[in-house]
Amino acid sequence: MNLLDARAIARALSEVHPADPSDGKLNGAARCMLFDICLTIGEAETAHVLGDSWGGSVLRSMQEHYKAKQAARRARIEDETNAQKLNEEKKRLAQEKHQQRLALKKERDRAWRETHGKVE
Repeated sequence: MNLLDARAIARALSEVHPADPSDGKLNGAARCMLFDICLTIGEAETAHVLGDSWGGSVLRSMQEHYKAKQAARRARIEDETNAQKLNEEKKRLAQEKHQQRLALKKERDRAWRETHGKVE
């Protein structure tokens, strides 16, 4: 699609007033066209040409959906990072406790050997 065609299609789309604006097939077709138009002339110009038309509302819903998906992706990555940090902290604490138990055992063993007259 070239620039002139993309602009012409965007202008034509701005004039579309569907009988049922919630028609899934029509919205899907509009999203498909808008994707190609935005790749050709950019989102900002597409939004400017479409304005407050039905096509503009479809574009805004696409942008909102994209932002929501990005936010969910960032949240998932942050959750995974936090979970990894939490697991690492748990491992560190377990290792510290294990070292403390070993030190106590060593001291108990030394005291036992002293009281029972055993020498290493």
